Amino acid sequence: MQIRSSPFSACPTEFPLPFEFAAFDLAASHTEETAALPPGAVAALHVASGCVNVTLNGGAPQKLEAEDALLFHADVAHSFFNPGLLAAMGYLVIVRKAQS
Repeated sequence: MQIRSSPFSACPTEFPLPFEFAAFDLAASHTEETAALPPGAVAALHVASGCVNVTLNGGAPQKLEAEDALLFHADVAHSFFNPGLLAAMGYLVIVRKAQS
């Protein structure tokens, strides 16, 4: 997965959870495997164009098409696959559990 804008971490006073935001391009027929993030991490994926199949912890793929979104627990292994002929584009937000 090619990240188009650098992810950043922020921890504003009014929102004490660190987060990352990234725009991405996922090449046609490409799979991106991702290891489990730290416990409590959640992610929101929005597909702006194309199609992305999301697999969580080896389960059945969930198909997202343009304008679909998915909120999921990112503290399990997950993968993104583009079954299309063109690149898929979208946005990913990851929120990590606050450190105690």
